[in-house]
Amino acid sequence: RCIQELDYANRDDKTGIVPKFSDAGINEFTTKNGRKVYDGGGVTPDVVTIENPKNEVTKSLINSRAIYNFGTKYFSNQKEVPTLDNFELKDSDFKDFLNYMVTDTTFVIKEEQLFKTAFKELKEGNFESEKNQIDKKISALKIEKVSKNKKELIPVLQDEIIRRYYYKEGVYQYHLRKDQTLLKGSELLNNPAEYQKILSGN
Repeated sequence: RCIQELDYANRDDKTGIVPKFSDAGINEFTTKNGRKVYDGGGVTPDVVTIENPKNEVTKSLINSRAIYNFGTKYFSNQKEVPTLDNFELKDSDFKDFLNYMVTDTTFVIKEEQLFKTAFKELKEGNFESEKNQIDKKISALKIEKVSKNKKELIPVLQDEIIRRYYYKEGVYQYHLRKDQTLLKGSELLNNPAEYQKILSGN
């Protein structure tokens, strides 16, 4: 049984597209316990930890340097070194991030870019007063859009800050203690009855 999803050996030389094993059909197998399993589609977890989907604005933010820059600012301003055991970003820290994000030039939302482009096209007249008003509205819109994914952004910000103090090793140590998927897996392994129930396929 091959659980590999992508068939790299048969990559199309012209397009670079890698086909999926499942394109040719999925085969059903059974374990010794009679549990049904399938090939060609990767590994599907038995217990799924749900994560809220990130909106497009948040994805763009994560791909920018704004989070890295905020981590640098946090590291520079913090007087005490946070401990890995109980470190959690506070609501006040997230508000500081939102305020900082408005001034960071590496993260620009679509409305902001469109307005900047349109303003550059103005050849005559003094519109500074109007521009300042619109800038304030766009900043408020930016904060509103990003705030909708606060739960998804907090872990990303925490990782960036921990990396400043404890490097990548510290991030891994923190995840071993705090990551919801790892905690759920540990909980399952410590529950033999539930674990055997999953393996039995019932």
